[in-house]
Amino acid sequence: MTENLIAGVVMGVRKPFKVGDIIEADDTLGTVKQINLRNTLIETFYGQLCVTPNKILFRNKLLNYSTLKKRRIEIPVGISYADDINQAREVIEQAINNLDFVKHKEETAVYASGFGDSAIDLLVWFWIDYPGDGNFMDIRHQAIVAINQTLNDNDILIPFPIRTLDFNAKGGTTLQDVQSTGEQ
Repeated sequence: MTENLIAGVVMGVRKPFKVGDIIEADDTLGTVKQINLRNTLIETFYGQLCVTPNKILFRNKLLNYSTLKKRRIEIPVGISYADDINQAREVIEQAINNLDFVKHKEETAVYASGFGDSAIDLLVWFWIDYPGDGNFMDIRHQAIVAINQTLNDNDILIPFPIRTLDFNAKGGTTLQDVQSTGEQ
């Protein structure tokens, strides 16, 4: 109890967040509703009120999404190995930058991040005002819809996962043998 009180006093001096800020700490993400000497009330995005002891907020990593008033959104997307990565990059960046909520358009970027099982993996990065006019999840949804639409419009395939079954591998069984035993 004393530790919570001391943490509350120190936080009152340092002011790492204020009422209305969106913070994340110790598996809790939400809006600060009230700051007391012993605890802080955070309304989660699931509509629950979380009473968090101040020592948890003082001791652990604390992310304040409201301080800088901006947030980068990262969306992974995969394209077919047969498609041109640079073309995909160009059309995705253009589609994202056409969205009204995107800020710092010169920093919008698409990077190839790896070779996936069925696709070349890309990461789409862009900035929004946060908290801002739009809901984070709605903005993310709109961006995914725009990426999907622009890839479709430019005949760039988002492939389905592909599985290859090898029935005649060393020590394995042929497909014909598997089928004949399944029929009995």
